[in-house]
Amino acid sequence: MKGRSQFIDIYSSVSLSHQYNRLTTLSEYILFLSKVINVSNEYIEKLTKLIKLIKESRPKNHKTLSIKPESELPDGLLDEFMSIANFSNPNNPFQDIGIRKRNHLMFILLKELGIRRGELLSIQIQFIDIGTVKSSITIRRTHDDKFDTRKKQAVSKTKERRLPISQKIAQLIDDYIMNYCSKIPHANTHPYLFVTHRKGKLKDVQLVQVLLIMLLYRQ
Repeated sequence: MKGRSQFIDIYSSVSLSHQYNRLTTLSEYILFLSKVINVSNEYIEKLTKLIKLIKESRPKNHKTLSIKPESELPDGLLDEFMSIANFSNPNNPFQDIGIRKRNHLMFILLKELGIRRGELLSIQIQFIDIGTVKSSITIRRTHDDKFDTRKKQAVSKTKERRLPISQKIAQLIDDYIMNYCSKIPHANTHPYLFVTHRKGKLKDVQLVQVLLIMLLYRQ
């Protein structure tokens, strides 16, 4: 009707059967990853509790459930996670300062830029501009990149775009490149920003390992 405002419901609705299947798959995937990356014994108990909680949260009937964004994360959870991930936090589970700096920077970029995991791992140093007042990172489609060894490259969902970054983030990037990344063996054999501190480029499963350890540590 003319003159009357219309509102669009932005909240997604999924059937409880779909939610049940998704949570089941998630719990099984976490269990699978723990075996692939050889989670240490100190995290096994926490991992078991996490999987149990996921399974217990599965719906018991088949009515439609509306999922609200505000219910996705408990209050303060993200801040708590970012606090532990800070390289200067004494409770950070990683001992090596270079790894702490890398992980901290990864989580900062994921949070502040809203980029996908695959896009994060595909960031190349040549597409980072931190030498000007308006620092930025350009997300590029790198189809058939000879340096990207992943079976499923982050291409189909990647929209090329230039993202501005704060001077604080620019300083974190500069510090990581100059004082840590540049000193890692084989890091100069590819253009990527994020690397393992042993063999070179950081892969998807290794990033998942970092995230899993951080999630388990906070429980």
